[in-house]
Amino acid sequence: MVVVAPPTVNEQQPEMYVANARTGAWGRFTNWNGTCLEVFNGRMFFGSENGNVIEAYVTGLDLGDTYTATYVPLFVDFKTSAALKVAEIARSVTRGPQDINPQLSVMADYTIDLPSPPAASVIDTGSEWGTGIWGESVWGSARDVKVQQEWMSVGGLGYALAPALQITSGSIVPLDTEIVRLELTYDTSDIVA
Repeated sequence: MVVVAPPTVNEQQPEMYVANARTGAWGRFTNWNGTCLEVFNGRMFFGSENGNVIEAYVTGLDLGDTYTATYVPLFVDFKTSAALKVAEIARSVTRGPQDINPQLSVMADYTIDLPSPPAASVIDTGSEWGTGIWGESVWGSARDVKVQQEWMSVGGLGYALAPALQITSGSIVPLDTEIVRLELTYDTSDIVA
C-alpha cells in the first residue's frame, strides 16, 4: 500500500490518497486527518491534528464508530453515447470470510449522489481477543472464503451509468471483503419522432 496524506487547509474535508502498490489502483480514505505517517513493525500509524497517535487497520471500527466503504467505478456510455439508458438490475460479486450487507445503486451522467448507507454487517466475533467464551471459542480457527453474488433491483436513468456499492463495517472484527466485480443490466430508450 502507498499512502499520501496531503495537509488539510481551509474548510476542506480531510482525506488520504491510497494506492495498491502491486496494481497501481488508486482510492481515497475520507475523514482520516493524518498530519504524519509512520510504519512500525509492519503496522501503520498516523498522527492526528489534536496530538493523538492512531493505528490504522486494527478493527472494523473507526475510533469506535461504524464506517461505510463506497466503490463507484468509472462511468460508461456502453458505446452508445446518444442513447438514454435505463438501469434494471445489478449485482456485486464479493469474496470474504463474512457475509456482508451490500447496498447497490446506480449513478448517472457523471453525478455521484449516493443513498444513505446500509446497516452494518453482522460479524461473528467468537474467536477475537476479548470476545471469545472460555471453553467454547476456537482460537485461530480458519474461516472459509465465501462468494456473494445476488442480483438486486436498481433504478437509474442517464446517458452514462456507473453502479455503486456501499458496505458498512461496525464490528471489532475487520471486514476482509474483496470486490471481484460489479455487473449491471440496462435497457436503451428509443427515439420517437
